[in-house]
Amino acid sequence: MVSSSSNDLSHRGIGRFMSVLRLVAASQTDGLRVAEVAAELELSYTTTHRILDGLLAEQAVEKSPDGKRYCIGHEISLLGLARTGHFPLKFLSMDSMQRIRSAFGETCYLTVRSKFDSVCIHRELGTHARKVMSIDVGSRRPMGVVVGSVAYLAAMPEHLANEIIRINVHRYPYYHLSETEVLEHVNWARKNRYAYAKSGLRPGTRSVSAVIEDSTGRPLAALSVVAVVDRFPAERCDEISTILIREGKTIGRLWQERSISVRS
Repeated sequence: MVSSSSNDLSHRGIGRFMSVLRLVAASQTDGLRVAEVAAELELSYTTTHRILDGLLAEQAVEKSPDGKRYCIGHEISLLGLARTGHFPLKFLSMDSMQRIRSAFGETCYLTVRSKFDSVCIHRELGTHARKVMSIDVGSRRPMGVVVGSVAYLAAMPEHLANEIIRINVHRYPYYHLSETEVLEHVNWARKNRYAYAKSGLRPGTRSVSAVIEDSTGRPLAALSVVAVVDRFPAERCDEISTILIREGKTIGRLWQERSISVRS
């Protein structure tokens, strides 16, 4: 019989492995050094090195050409292919995202939550010559950094959103943000029903986002539009946010219909 203490250790170990994987995935192609992973997750260097060695042996991570950094591995990509129906929300959102792109000619993003991070799962590139591609599909950022995750946090119960922000507080300085600024952005979005970033991740850009909710009001994802500043005067926010909110409701209804169909 396995003792409860053994189960706790097992769960904790799995949690650490997943935390390391998520962090390495968030680094995209840049990768992270052992010391950077250890510092970010507040683990010892020895423990972090052991976890990375185990992931390396399973090809879940791989080393950069210089052998100093760890990137997400080949095996993780292959495992993802096993779910051909992965992210049904992405497919339900396609028509809406294409309508948004057509309406404004700007790049549209679909963002979901993964624990304490936001992940871009799809984007529709704008039709203008100067396309904004500040976020790649698969990019991860701490919740509260990109405008889509601000909209998502604003739709969550306030105490849960505040807890996620508190957990991420040590990560915000890397993105030139503070906990106070993130809270201000989320509170503004909660009041106005959409999120707005006067200055986007890429200099010279602005972005606006609205959440997609299920029938109970639980956030599922966020739709965002990003454009260069000269094509995105502040007065356009109401126009863009109105369409984002409308399309978000359309996707929410499709999600509800799909859920009823699956249960039938």
